[in-house]
Amino acid sequence: MDFSLDHRDPLKSTFTSTHDNVPLYKVNRHSGDIEVHKLVNGRHVLMAKIELHTFHSDKVFLWGKEIGPIDTSSWKGSIQFPGSDGSPYKWKRDGSDFKLHDKSKQEVATFDHGHQAIFHKSHNRLPVLHIRSDGVRVLDEIITMFVYMVKKTDDANRNTTAAGAASASASANAAVAASTC
Repeated sequence: MDFSLDHRDPLKSTFTSTHDNVPLYKVNRHSGDIEVHKLVNGRHVLMAKIELHTFHSDKVFLWGKEIGPIDTSSWKGSIQFPGSDGSPYKWKRDGSDFKLHDKSKQEVATFDHGHQAIFHKSHNRLPVLHIRSDGVRVLDEIITMFVYMVKKTDDANRNTTAAGAASASASANAAVAASTC
C-alpha cells in the first residue's frame, strides 16, 4: 500500500492512498502537539495525538490508548514502538529517507522524500510512504509513529543547525576579539 503526500513536509500533509485515491490520513499541528486524523465512515476522526514535552518523555496516544511515553533523550535517529500485533517495530533514518523494520529486521515500510527539481518543475516528485502488505495490519501505528519520527528528526536537524550557527558566531566573535588586541 502506498500513500502519496500532498506536501513536502509530512507534518502538514494529507496521506492519500495511491491505490484508490482516498485521502485516508491527515496531519494537523496544534500549539506543539500533533494530531493524526483518519477517514472513517466518510469523515476524518481523531486517531492519534502526539504530546511533545520538553522536560519529560513525550507521549503518543493511538485511538485513546497510550502507546507509551517514548524516551528520546538519547536520540540516535530511530524510534522503536510496540505494534498492536505484539511485535516491536523500529523506524530508522536511512540517509535522508526513513525505513521501518520488524523484529526480524525485515523491511516493512519506507519513506521516499520525493524530489524537488530546481530547473524543470516537470521533474518534481512529491513524497511517498510505501507500506508492504505485512505492515497493513499495524497501519495506524506505522502512520502515527512515522509522523512522530519526522517530528523528532526535524527537531534534531534544527538543533544541529542552531548549534552550528552558534559555534560559527562564537568563532567569528573570538577572531574579531583576537584581531583587535
